[in-house]
Amino acid sequence: MEFNNRQKKKLLKTNAIIEDIFDNGNIKKYNITTMEADVIARVYSNIVMGNSGRTINGRVKEFFENEGYKIKEDGIGWKINV
Repeated sequence: MEFNNRQKKKLLKTNAIIEDIFDNGNIKKYNITTMEADVIARVYSNIVMGNSGRTINGRVKEFFENEGYKIKEDGIGWKINV
């Protein structure tokens, strides 16, 4: 999947946050748990691979919502796209 410049910028910003969490240990800075950090990384990976990310965790949804991602209800959770 090809991403436009706006989407690439959003993905790079999210990648920097994920690196800050996992490489620098700044998880408390983002007010998330380690489980939520893992789910955020998994959802991000799915998006980069060209698929929709899915979660049932409200705080993960809020993280991506705050970063400007498109959120759509999907069953008991949400589908997340760039």
